[in-house]
Amino acid sequence: FGAGGLNALNSGTIIGGTLVSNDGTLLDSNSGILDGVTIGSNLRFAPSSFSLIRNDLTLAPGITVNLDNGSWGFNTTGARSIGGTGTINIAGGTIYAGYGVSGQSLQLGSGITLQGFGSLTQSSAADVTNGGNIIGNTVGQTFTVNPNSFINNGNMSVTAGTMTISPASTFGNNATRSITAGAGTTLNIQPGVTFTNAGSVILGGAAHTIGTTNTTWTNTGSLALNSGSLILDGLHTTTNLTAYLAAGRYSRVAGTVFNFSG
Repeated sequence: FGAGGLNALNSGTIIGGTLVSNDGTLLDSNSGILDGVTIGSNLRFAPSSFSLIRNDLTLAPGITVNLDNGSWGFNTTGARSIGGTGTINIAGGTIYAGYGVSGQSLQLGSGITLQGFGSLTQSSAADVTNGGNIIGNTVGQTFTVNPNSFINNGNMSVTAGTMTISPASTFGNNATRSITAGAGTTLNIQPGVTFTNAGSVILGGAAHTIGTTNTTWTNTGSLALNSGSLILDGLHTTTNLTAYLAAGRYSRVAGTVFNFSG
């Protein structure tokens, strides 16, 4: 699309096929519907645009999609995905799982990088799995992840600003997977019910929080407090803390601050 072609999608539907912008024209979507579409070239959505995504969305190899402060609402029940190999940049935008539907699960594929600041969240209760890379990278801004439940089966990092992972129920960081806070950043891991860490959590930022007053936490992976402070909150027993903070599972650099609440 572009000059002489499509430049706006106002409540219309594109079913299947590949969407390509050859001249940098922005796609202005006002509740337009992308149904089983592949984005085949670099593409920028117009400011504050909103698109309904039905079935799956695929990114062609190596492309960059700039959602900026726009929004996508995944609008089909069942297992849905953002697949392919590409990068999605958001700058105050929102990706909604379960938009107006129940029983949806949304997966970010292994080739997908989602970065910037904004929200990966839900409209109706939905479960989200990250199989790719999620990066919060903007000073003074927050990347929030808060669907019903969330599984990290890829990698997550905050290199600037704040990342808050706060699903309503459970969050699992799977084995061999990582969550990393870079220098000067803030990382909050605050699911409503449980946090299960079987991978690695590397705290190299300024301030870190794990848990809320209602969170049950388990650590069979590794937790490294390399800089700054850590507040560990939640429902714990002495036996569990002894096991989860044992040598080989927990390390702390001299000069860091550990506070326990719960």
